[in-house]
Amino acid sequence: IVFSSFNPPPSYRRLVGDLIYLDVITLEGNKYSITGSTKMFYVNSSSANTLDPRPSKATSEATTLVALLQKISPRASAHPFENVQSLLPPNSWLGLHPIPGKLSL
Repeated sequence: IVFSSFNPPPSYRRLVGDLIYLDVITLEGNKYSITGSTKMFYVNSSSANTLDPRPSKATSEATTLVALLQKISPRASAHPFENVQSLLPPNSWLGLHPIPGKLSL
């Protein structure tokens, strides 16, 4: 996933809600141009040299980027629990340090 060369969206596209353009190569090797708007993410009709923000003919859309990637890539949807953030204790890099001159029991 990389930012498209068409970023930032032109002002006339920002007025209709486009926020970001992304270029994605899926695990299967397929290339997609994705538009992130105020309402959803969808696969657009852009090519490498031409901005065409209209939805593609075989349009896929979703409210989150992860959901869209799962729709367009079977391998991305194979393990849904990989998208769940692992629970780490806050400030796990901090540790208890003994205070000099005090005995710890």
